[in-house]
Amino acid sequence: MSKAAVWRAMNSEEHSDRLEQIMYEHIAIAKKLSDNLNGYRNTPEAQVMMQRIADLRVERDAIIKLFEEMEETTV
Repeated sequence: MSKAAVWRAMNSEEHSDRLEQIMYEHIAIAKKLSDNLNGYRNTPEAQVMMQRIADLRVERDAIIKLFEEMEETTV
């Protein structure tokens, strides 16, 4: 993903709020996992959290891809 596409996505009225929500949720989950790494390792709760992070990444990448495609059509 290009820096330009990320910048445009973060500055878009339609998607910037959701990208910010994704970022904060991802950080909170990652922090929880890292703070309790030994307690969560290989537990069902850890698996759920890691799957949520994966889902957030897919959603984030799909949003940014919209702006990469926009870049390709305007070139």
